Amino acid sequence: MHPDLVFIEREPDAKEIKVGQMRAVRSRAFVLPNEAERSVYVVRDADTMRLEAQNAMLKVFEEPPAHAMFILLCSSAEGLIATVRSRCVEISLPPKGREMPELAARLLSSKTGYDIMKAALELEKLTRPELVDMISAIRECALREYKAGRLGAEKLAQISAGMDRAEKFMAHNVSAGYISGVVMTAFI
Repeated sequence: MHPDLVFIEREPDAKEIKVGQMRAVRSRAFVLPNEAERSVYVVRDADTMRLEAQNAMLKVFEEPPAHAMFILLCSSAEGLIATVRSRCVEISLPPKGREMPELAARLLSSKTGYDIMKAALELEKLTRPELVDMISAIRECALREYKAGRLGAEKLAQISAGMDRAEKFMAHNVSAGYISGVVMTAFI
């Protein structure tokens, strides 16, 4: 709820960000920040901006006020016109949760304590929301391995119980490092 952090997104039931919304942002961008050194404008789903909305922001993107920063979040940069993209620094991020199934599969296929410890180091780097995704991915992967006959019923029950314990600790707001340790115990 910081006054200098502004989120811009589609209006409810709208398919795109409208030109009027971006004109309001353009006007506000020239107002000095209230508390911070800069005002930050985060445009969610920027690739849904109407062409007119993107064009309305071109001059501001080209020569932004020194106290304003714009962050355009989009699933595909191709949704932005070339002139907008040329005024941005593009930072590509992997799709959310992409590595979760891969890491879960590595955990399930770990044969040695060393393999499990390597995976534990990766788990410790995850944020709490990513750990929630990881627990879900482990459950799905374990069930898939069981159905394929590559995981026994006893091991499936052990992993399931471990994930239940991890979810309980998540509810108690313990650290992500501790939760990753609880997850790892299901594989030992």
